[in-house]
Amino acid sequence: MSRSNIRDLHDEGSQLGYSGEELQKWVREEWQGIQAAERESRAAERELSKLKLEAEIEASKAAAAASASAAGTTVQSVTSVVNPPKIPAFDESKDEIDTYISR
Repeated sequence: MSRSNIRDLHDEGSQLGYSGEELQKWVREEWQGIQAAERESRAAERELSKLKLEAEIEASKAAAAASASAAGTTVQSVTSVVNPPKIPAFDESKDEIDTYISR
């Protein structure tokens, strides 16, 4: 029997002999179990997708490194380093604020 919705669970619980408050409790527990199982399944699928993507990235890096080594060059990761502008510190006694800010 398909247990895809609450009505199906209600019918199944009735067939098992539950009624009234017992039936409601049984349906609620079964529904929560189904929902938990679906959440776990989705989480596992996401984790699997993540692992596949990481494996593809690693394979791509390995292929790039292999082709670079075959060409006689090395592959280095690129990191961006931003150097802040070099301006002198503000000195009230000799600097005007407008001039300093415009620098």
